[in-house]
Amino acid sequence: MCFLFGGLQDPSWSQPVLVKMGINGLTCSACARSVEMQIRKLPFVRDVVMDIAGTEASVLIAPDRSFLPEKLMKAVYKAGFSVRDFRVRMNASEFRVISSNRLEWAGSEYIILSGHLPDGRQGSEARIIARKYLPESERKEILDSYSIDPQNRKSKFILFL
Repeated sequence: MCFLFGGLQDPSWSQPVLVKMGINGLTCSACARSVEMQIRKLPFVRDVVMDIAGTEASVLIAPDRSFLPEKLMKAVYKAGFSVRDFRVRMNASEFRVISSNRLEWAGSEYIILSGHLPDGRQGSEARIIARKYLPESERKEILDSYSIDPQNRKSKFILFL
């Protein structure tokens, strides 16, 4: 499963965050090194560990830094690969509830498809469904299973697990 992460710019965010990012096509050490070097250039990245067997990168985000998932994704694309998913634990202090089925995180609005919002400091795992983060076939399959109407399919979605 994959989890949601967004731009964490809240001043109360003072702990480093570990993001696990699935990367399509990561098959050898040269591939992993290329991706790692691009990710390390980002100012909000404290450390990166590549896992070729799991085809993912574990990225430690420095606290109190402007973290932008789009920049992380672009770094992977610049290395010649695509992003499959993002994973992180999300605390209630990191998002703003807009309505019973919508929230805002890092300046972007998300439609909640399932699960319960995290409360307190315990945190919850979540999955982001967006064109930028999943292959279209997988995204379509998920949205079909939730009967999302065509007008809303361009939105960003969250599944809390």
